[in-house]
Amino acid sequence: MRGGESLGIGDVNKDGYGDLVIGRRLDGSGEVPLEDPLLKGGQIGVVYGAADGPDTSRTTIITQDTPGVPGSPEWGDGFGGGVSVADVNGDGYADVSTGSGTESIGDVYAAGQFTVLRGGKSGLTGDGALSMNQNTAHVPGTAEQNDFFGARTKLLDVNGDGRPELFVSATGENRDGGVWAFPNPAGAPTATGSVSFGAGTLGTVADGSALGAGFAR
Repeated sequence: MRGGESLGIGDVNKDGYGDLVIGRRLDGSGEVPLEDPLLKGGQIGVVYGAADGPDTSRTTIITQDTPGVPGSPEWGDGFGGGVSVADVNGDGYADVSTGSGTESIGDVYAAGQFTVLRGGKSGLTGDGALSMNQNTAHVPGTAEQNDFFGARTKLLDVNGDGRPELFVSATGENRDGGVWAFPNPAGAPTATGSVSFGAGTLGTVADGSALGAGFAR
């Protein structure tokens, strides 16, 4: 398994050890030809933890070609960007959010989307995965070229109900960037009640600021 641009740690298979989640949004190159099909459009890799640390003999690779994962792998999708790890539905298994910031939505280039993957006894899986973009009903905005929606994601419980909400950025939104907040009332992010804000909402002038290029804790 090769490295990636974004990392997270959580107990994906609930065995008591932290697992290393590696997002690699870049496509494969000719360096390792046999791995190119796995890297088409990006991937997420998991190295499972053990008593002595990460066990490189136990891994999982998830792509948009994995059964249950919405979409299909295409060159330049950027799947695996901005990973975040937390237990979304309270079952004790850590789940993973990720973005595909350069995913085309229909014929709209690099509009972007996000995906949430479930953890389970056997590790990270495509079963039960969900995905949304700005053309999803009740999601604020419209999918536009170079929005880069899903450039970063963050799972964080901000209202103290024990379930993490999902935050998603679109660094190219209106050329300034923006952030979306998705509530989690019943164990999964939902578009109903989602909100967005940008530089104008914050009362600032920030042309080209790429708001949402990174999330703190």
